[in-house]
Amino acid sequence: MSRAALTARYLDEVLEHQASAGELTGDLAESKSVLFNLFYPGIKYLPRPLFVGHAERDQLYADVETLRGLLTILPDRLYEGEFTAFARDAGAEGYEIPAIAASRSSPLSPQARADLYESSAGFRLMEFNMGSALGGMENAISAAPCCAIRCSRSSPRPTGSATSTPCVSK
Repeated sequence: MSRAALTARYLDEVLEHQASAGELTGDLAESKSVLFNLFYPGIKYLPRPLFVGHAERDQLYADVETLRGLLTILPDRLYEGEFTAFARDAGAEGYEIPAIAASRSSPLSPQARADLYESSAGFRLMEFNMGSALGGMENAISAAPCCAIRCSRSSPRPTGSATSTPCVSK
């Protein structure tokens, strides 16, 4: 199902439940647990989730995983495994070089975040972060109020838990 169809279906459910924008965003803008609020006090939240269709999500995942795989082999491919030379050329200086080299684990952590935006040509990568210091993991909390509305009559949405699995439609 396409993102347009998913969005239309969701909005039909919102209309049927007569949910207000305030009900859909809950107390997100005031919540201290949403780190985003600390940096942008008073920010307005879109009162609905943004959807991506199943095939598009699968393609995005494959593309991001390909990029992640390529990034993890750069030191070996370009510097014959000399990670400190790679770190130096990437801009690390002084104490940073041995600290970065010491923090490298094998296997590398799969934890990563791709910051994407949509253009007329499709999704584009703005930034790619890897490792435990990437931040933004708490952002899933912001989806919880919108997920309280069912996305279809036969597939209930999770209610209020940021760890719940949202429904995915094929």
